[in-house]
Amino acid sequence: MVGLANPSEYYFELQNENSDENTTNEDFINGAKLTFLKFGTIII
Repeated sequence: MVGLANPSEYYFELQNENSDENTTNEDFINGAKLTFLKFGTIII
């Protein structure tokens, strides 16, 4: 959020059904779906 003195914290979860132990982080993210997003708190 713009204008706050302290940064905000968000929690998120990505899932990729086509990944395995050999999948790179970049490939995982490119093929992933966002399954959870929640505002956590403001970090002081």
